[in-house]
Amino acid sequence: MVAEYDPKRYNYCRETVAIPPGTVVEECNFAQTDAGTAAILCDGPLVFRECNLINCLLDPRWTLEGCNTAQVRFVTKTDAKAAFEPAEVSRLQVLSEILTADEWAKIEPLITAPPTESTDTEFICSHPEQLVGKV
Repeated sequence: MVAEYDPKRYNYCRETVAIPPGTVVEECNFAQTDAGTAAILCDGPLVFRECNLINCLLDPRWTLEGCNTAQVRFVTKTDAKAAFEPAEVSRLQVLSEILTADEWAKIEPLITAPPTESTDTEFICSHPEQLVGKV
């Protein structure tokens, strides 16, 4: 099911939403469970300001201003016991400045380290220090 964007609504977490082209979206949560999720449907330019776009697939026509755009994979202790292949986490950046999606796409991919036995969950993202106190 696809929700229609409502500027009075701020939480679209784990939903797919259709947003009309040209819309300016402010302070909304579009976070998804799986990395690279096509959660926002729009066939044109959009502007996102101070939005949570974790694990959302982004269109190069969109402008992002101060948005969290990390692609995050959650790893449990059970997963940690299995053989670990380094995960390429591409196009990651917690944005603190105005960046178009084209500029954002030029950011180099990161390689993460394997999870340890001492952690229940590992967050694989561009700036793990940003997660301190937020988990």
